[in-house]
Amino acid sequence: MLVSVFVLLLLQLFIHSYDKIDVIYYLEDNSFLNANYIHIDEKGGVYLLSGNKILKYTSDLKYETSLEIKGKEIASFDIKNDLIYALDKKKASVNVLNFKGEFMFSFGEIGKYESNLFLPSDIRIWRDRIFIANTKNKKINVYDLNGIFLYEFPIKVGENYFEPTRIYFDPDGNLYVIESENKYILKYKSNGELLSSYQKNDLAIGITENGFV
Repeated sequence: MLVSVFVLLLLQLFIHSYDKIDVIYYLEDNSFLNANYIHIDEKGGVYLLSGNKILKYTSDLKYETSLEIKGKEIASFDIKNDLIYALDKKKASVNVLNFKGEFMFSFGEIGKYESNLFLPSDIRIWRDRIFIANTKNKKINVYDLNGIFLYEFPIKVGENYFEPTRIYFDPDGNLYVIESENKYILKYKSNGELLSSYQKNDLAIGITENGFV
């Protein structure tokens, strides 16, 4: 886990042009060493997920504050309209809270039928849509910002179905899905249309503002 977070941090810092920061120094901080997810907002603020706690840093990696999130196993999170959407892998649900830590609402239900989640691993928001890597159901689930289920689409190449583990968006709204077992990276339109796929031994990917992967 440390290796993948290390790679992801380097990618994110490179993309956001942190050319004056000693990355290795900050990786010696226990918060960075123990982090299992990283998010950088539009202003360059850095958010780390360590256990069930989100730690916020400034764009030059100075600690600001932290927020405890209730749940069994928070796998990832995203931020939209000053709300945090935290994905609980074990409960197969999303807890939504504000930056004061106040619970707003939740959505998602465990299962193997349409709209259900089963050991989901990642969440990303694109405009007014929430995309969740529904890992063990081998799908991407899509919701509106209120948690209302809209649609889902399978992660497959030909007749082979894959388990999505990480998802990313490029500036044009194309969705990149990492499938770890067979080392596939798949590119989709947001409506679920597969555009391309290739095999790559990457732990994580980063997408620049110009759309380079």
